[in-house]
Amino acid sequence: MFDLDMFIIAVYCLVDDHYRQLFPNGVRQRGFEPELTDQEALTIEIVGEFLGLERDKAIFEYFYRHYRPWFPALRDRTLLVRQWANLWLVKSIIWQAIVRDSGACYDYQLTAISGARRWLLCQQRGVLLRGERRLRIASNGMIVHAPLLPPRPHDSQLTDELLAGVPLRR
Repeated sequence: MFDLDMFIIAVYCLVDDHYRQLFPNGVRQRGFEPELTDQEALTIEIVGEFLGLERDKAIFEYFYRHYRPWFPALRDRTLLVRQWANLWLVKSIIWQAIVRDSGACYDYQLTAISGARRWLLCQQRGVLLRGERRLRIASNGMIVHAPLLPPRPHDSQLTDELLAGVPLRR
């Protein structure tokens, strides 16, 4: 079993391996390079979420207080949160690579409906979006797909969205 230090190292190595393989030239085309590498920022976010730290501020404060020597460039919470937001597509691509590597996407899959409806704030447009989170789960328990879908329709009306990315068996 991993202790927390070993878990952080393992997450970093996993993220770094996939990042370097999927984005050999990096992801930035212009602008300043952030002080933290993308791999460091993603590791902090993943481990913070795993530890149950629900707010960005709590994740930042935890790592600033306990792991500052490991992440010496960790200085500003707002820059870190902005970096996380800018890496949303990178996170999704890495997640799908991990799912593919695990073999879960070729496994029997079922759709589970999360009972909680959520109001999501779309900050760019300043509107509230209402939707439900539905999960596609492999038989080993790994979440394979988690789209935000409109509330109320029957799953049969959302087949295309629910099955997006499912490889066809031949």
